[in-house]
Amino acid sequence: MLQRLLLILALFGTSLGYSQNVNLVPEIEPSFFSADEEITISYDVTGTALASLPEAWIWLWVPREGEAPLNAPSNINPASSNSSGTNPAKFTKTNPSDKTVFTITLTPTSFTGVDKESIKRIGMLLKGNDWSNGQTTDYFVDVTDGFALKVDSPIGIFGFYQPGQTINIDASTSNPADFEFFIDEVLD
Repeated sequence: MLQRLLLILALFGTSLGYSQNVNLVPEIEPSFFSADEEITISYDVTGTALASLPEAWIWLWVPREGEAPLNAPSNINPASSNSSGTNPAKFTKTNPSDKTVFTITLTPTSFTGVDKESIKRIGMLLKGNDWSNGQTTDYFVDVTDGFALKVDSPIGIFGFYQPGQTINIDASTSNPADFEFFIDEVLD
């Protein structure tokens, strides 16, 4: 009996641990932006454990190759800190069309206190008042200054494909452009 109870508790604890990190891709407008431009970040948390959060905050940082990341000054735990430090990172919660969406508008340079030239990429996640309230997985987005091309789909980890299999690819550019797609040096 004790073994069954321990097994049930272990399985329950494991499922709770996994339910804390929700894998979501935020919508960022505009899709292409420089570090000194205002952006709006929205997380649609509908149908996830995060939808029940009354409040949420963004944890935002600047990854640096081979060095420690630069954290925004607001990256402090709201549950144990002064609200004047965390208010800049607080999302606005709305419920448009039966969805639950957390949104924040910020300018990366102002928000992080890091100069434009040092911000090539930003990392972010949405979190509850305390880490135990849940959070999204880390999400990274490249910061552009000039022309950029982004593959919108497929995204994620790619599998193996069979010869002749059709793979739909969607891409967007920061400025109007014509581009060509080559596979094994053959225009497709």
